Amino acid sequence: MEWSRAKTILLVVLICTNLFLAGNLLWQVSHGWAQQRQAMDQALALLQEDVGEFDEDIFRSLGTQRPVYAASRDTALEKKAAQALLGTEESDTDGGVSRFSSEEGTLTFYTGGEVRLELFTESSLTGEEWQELLEKAGFPMDNCRREEEGEQVVFFQGMPSGEELMECTLTCRTKGNGLVAEGRWLMDTQLRQVGEGAKSYQMVVDLRRLWREEGFSQPPESARESYRLRDQGNGNYLLFPVWQVEAGGKSFTVDTGENPVE
Repeated sequence: MEWSRAKTILLVVLICTNLFLAGNLLWQVSHGWAQQRQAMDQALALLQEDVGEFDEDIFRSLGTQRPVYAASRDTALEKKAAQALLGTEESDTDGGVSRFSSEEGTLTFYTGGEVRLELFTESSLTGEEWQELLEKAGFPMDNCRREEEGEQVVFFQGMPSGEELMECTLTCRTKGNGLVAEGRWLMDTQLRQVGEGAKSYQMVVDLRRLWREEGFSQPPESARESYRLRDQGNGNYLLFPVWQVEAGGKSFTVDTGENPVE
């Protein structure tokens, strides 16, 4: 057999093999999506049996599965914030607590992500001015939500992808002859994906279980995706996806507790 003909036959065989593998992969993906849609249909039908009719798009419009992320405490960012706010990078560190101080005020970071800032000044700040101050100090303020009431401002931290990061809030206010900001804020935004959260139909199943346990039977009115911060200790955190569901004037956080980590 001539070599040119053999090469042609070999090339045809390779092309056919690749087409077969690609087709098989597409079939598996399509089959997997079909199974998830069927499971979602069944989960929603069972929920409707419990609470009555509701708009299924409330849940179908949410992502089918969100990533689980890891983050770490970043002492370099803490020093940068202290330099910007207080003019110093020198700190007293004990048991994972870092405290910076100068004539301008104090700034303290704790291992669980808590932070407290006190500025010695007689000035007061608007919500926008607070946000500008924190941004200049390196606090991640993109996608954050802000609520103002009088001289008190509360910031709710947002994920880079836009979802709200629960438990991460900063309350800023005037206190005596100074300004105080305290709460929890994640300084590290270099998130690393370490797994995947529960699928959407699993979230509906867990919502139904939660409502049955509480004897709740009002139809859902809205749902949104959020993230919850879990402190792993030693300055390490997991950020895992949850749903926040509104119904009957109440708010429910749906967390299956099943967040596999590779």
